[in-house]
Amino acid sequence: LNKPAEKLYLSYSLANDEGSARRPSILMDRLNSLFPKIAQEDDLIPSFDQRLEIVSQPSNTFLSLAKEIRKLVDKLEIEPFWMSVYQWFYHQEEWHYSVQRMVDALFYQNNCKSISKEKSESLFGKPLRGSVARLEKFKNCPFSHFVQYGLKPAERKVYELQPVELGIFLHQAMEEFAEKIKIVVYLEVLLKGLFG
Repeated sequence: LNKPAEKLYLSYSLANDEGSARRPSILMDRLNSLFPKIAQEDDLIPSFDQRLEIVSQPSNTFLSLAKEIRKLVDKLEIEPFWMSVYQWFYHQEEWHYSVQRMVDALFYQNNCKSISKEKSESLFGKPLRGSVARLEKFKNCPFSHFVQYGLKPAERKVYELQPVELGIFLHQAMEEFAEKIKIVVYLEVLLKGLFG
């Protein structure tokens, strides 16, 4: 495999891009059979030293704290270590607002309210007309139906120079430049005539 001077570290991912579990390479099984006392670690439960590395910078630590506090929302346990980190941030005046926003965001409930009859009529018209395709669209995604039939967005026009417009622009610029040259030449002739 390799000729390390002191240590050889091998790693493998535990999940693929979709989050499905991944088995270690057959090479790992062979190494375990050759070296039964080999030390194996995973970073799912960080050691104390690894946790200290995580809390080295406040901004990075805050991101890690948010991930850990999220476990509480999912009714999972978190290590007491992270509660100490939370307390530290909470008592720092410059972080108090960020902590409050994090907690608010984690426990936010997105409860939709119905729109009033008047707004509905102004958006969708009265009487409400529809088709089977429109009802299916509503069933599949009410928000998409709301945007398409209620808000009726139009694609924003992108303003850019077309070849014809570019030609007109360049022609105009050349005409103005030529006029300025005529003026300069006329002034030179005039000045030569006056001062000879």
